[in-house]
Amino acid sequence: MRRLPVFLVLLAAGCVSPPAPPPRAILGGVPAVVQKEAAYCAPATLARALAYAGSPVPQGTLALYGGCTRDGGADIDAFYRALGPLLREKGFRLRPIVSVDPVRAFSLAREYNRLARTRGVFPLAVPDDFISATVDLGKLFGRADPALLREAAAPRLPAFRANVRREIAAWRPLLWGVVLGVVPEPNVEGGSRAGHLRLVVGYEDGGDTILYSDPWAPDCPVKRMPAADACAITQSLHVLEPL
Repeated sequence: MRRLPVFLVLLAAGCVSPPAPPPRAILGGVPAVVQKEAAYCAPATLARALAYAGSPVPQGTLALYGGCTRDGGADIDAFYRALGPLLREKGFRLRPIVSVDPVRAFSLAREYNRLARTRGVFPLAVPDDFISATVDLGKLFGRADPALLREAAAPRLPAFRANVRREIAAWRPLLWGVVLGVVPEPNVEGGSRAGHLRLVVGYEDGGDTILYSDPWAPDCPVKRMPAADACAITQSLHVLEPL
């Protein structure tokens, strides 16, 4: 009987909930690296992450090693793989949170089409052989209705918010691959349906709003987007971390 109080103390200690994340968090001091070419969003964004980690590499070098062209940009998956050796020399790696995965993209498109059939909305053009098809994200989601795309992506939202909160708490910006022009954004034309890379640098409202920064603006200002919109247009999510 004398052990009972100790047991109760241990039981109580095991029931203590972890502290709630702060309602707002933002990474300060993320360098502003503006992309030098229209198609250099990937090397400029990675250059920002490396500079923030204290190991700057010019975006031109990253473009060269990653096979990024001035007019055609880069396939993000191929870009990251090509830069693996250079990053390892610097003592870093890119850890995928949301991998660049055609199956994942087509899975979202097929769920969108399932909902579209019940709402009388025009479906997306998903190829029958989507496993081996080449993905053009701009063409795949170019006709997507924003509200319906948010609904299709809703099951992914809790994990998206949790990942952003966790990485920001660890002082790591997230390299965020998106499809432009699907959801409303400041200074983005509605017809600009193309893949793009930018940084997530924080969140507000407990994770219901994300804070992000683009490499194309002169000073890379911080912008806001509802997390539901951000999750819907997400096609990849990576963090740069030490080996």
